[in-house]
Amino acid sequence: MRKFEKPATSIPDQVALLKRRGLVVRDVAGAERCLTLISCYRLRPCWLPFEIPAQHDGDHAFREGATFEDVLTRYKFDQHLRQLVLDGIEPVEVALRAQWAHYMAMTYGPHGYLNRRLYHDTTRYGTAVNKLTEQFKRSKDKFAEHYRETYTSPGLPPAWIAAQGNLSNWRKRFRELSNGVSITH
Repeated sequence: MRKFEKPATSIPDQVALLKRRGLVVRDVAGAERCLTLISCYRLRPCWLPFEIPAQHDGDHAFREGATFEDVLTRYKFDQHLRQLVLDGIEPVEVALRAQWAHYMAMTYGPHGYLNRRLYHDTTRYGTAVNKLTEQFKRSKDKFAEHYRETYTSPGLPPAWIAAQGNLSNWRKRFRELSNGVSITH
């Protein structure tokens, strides 16, 4: 183990470093814009296939002809694939949440999911309930606001609400992060 001593590098210097290592950057301003919006660290996995063994220890180099546009194309493909996978997973997640909530409510009552004795791992149960409590307190969703304004006990909503609450926030945040970034060149 050693002490981290790498300095921060400005966006223009990052582009210059990529060029020095052999990456072809035809549109410097566009590359700088992309690095500002995406970050060099996030793009790094996309350029790994274009790297070659370094001639100097600890440095990276790019194979001849590799371009920033190649890297960006891989990033866009990865972003699109991730979105497709998440879109495919959503109906399964919704169905599982709905089935779990219905089973818990019908078998143990609307708030039965809060019964610690139903869970084998009480540590994970406690962590999950604490996380749900914090998320529910901060939630701006209408269902959460209505429950907090209408009911005093229990402090958490019934299973059918608890099971659905995080999904809308998670999907919304992901879409904002993935679609809110313009990565045209």
